[in-house]
Amino acid sequence: MLAPGLRLGWISAVRPIVEQLALIKQQVDPHTQNLSQMVIAELIDQGVLDRHLATLKSEHRRRRDAMVQALRQHVPAGQLRFNVPDGGMYLWCELPPDIRARAVQERALKESVMVLTGEPFYVDQGGDHQLRICYTSQPATLAVPIAETLARSLAAAARDGSDPPARVRMV
Repeated sequence: MLAPGLRLGWISAVRPIVEQLALIKQQVDPHTQNLSQMVIAELIDQGVLDRHLATLKSEHRRRRDAMVQALRQHVPAGQLRFNVPDGGMYLWCELPPDIRARAVQERALKESVMVLTGEPFYVDQGGDHQLRICYTSQPATLAVPIAETLARSLAAAARDGSDPPARVRMV
């Protein structure tokens, strides 16, 4: 929410759970920097974190709406089905049965657009017809070019067959 590199977080739970988590944390990471903790505590006390979160929510909503509008405008109906999420950072998209997500991913990557296939989110080899599109990582002004790239990638995957020669492996 603020800076992942700070490696600082908090939890609200019943005391026995907090105590157990504290023991686990001490074994894994014996000491979080005091300065980081003090700075974040001050930001929370002064309301800076709350204002920052409100700004993030607003910006993420703006980026989500721009991406949804661009995809609806530039991707042919039925090629990319998704529900508009109330929150979060991603669109979870379903592809037609004749188009594999990996084929779309690899074609889009050739135009410097990265989407993630659904495969890493399944333990049973599923997700090969699903894409996860992150709408928060790029400004709203790039939504249209990204949607156009995805439309071309979907069309190429449908036209040329779904299994491109090269494989991208997500690790």
